[in-house]
Amino acid sequence: AGDSMTYHQGRPFSTVDRDNDLAITNCAVSYHGAWWYKNCHRANLNGKYGDTSHSQGVNWYHWKGHEYSVPFVEMKIRPFAAAKRGSRQHLRQLGREGRN
Repeated sequence: AGDSMTYHQGRPFSTVDRDNDLAITNCAVSYHGAWWYKNCHRANLNGKYGDTSHSQGVNWYHWKGHEYSVPFVEMKIRPFAAAKRGSRQHLRQLGREGRN
């Protein structure tokens, strides 16, 4: 299905009352749900179910684009692996490897 999540890596969570994305508008308002928006999304599992308007539905861009609303999704979260702060593994987990 392709990687539509890397785009969101390291982004703070945005909601209608806490706009943390980089867009001029509030992506959580524009796309009907809270998410780790950047400018705005490649994946949005909290979009409006069944809405096939551009970027409005439950989207996974690298699979079917922004005009397809995915009928079923499952989000599974696992604990953040323990790594020594500042180690290569820790930086990779934070998505900051190679950045200062």
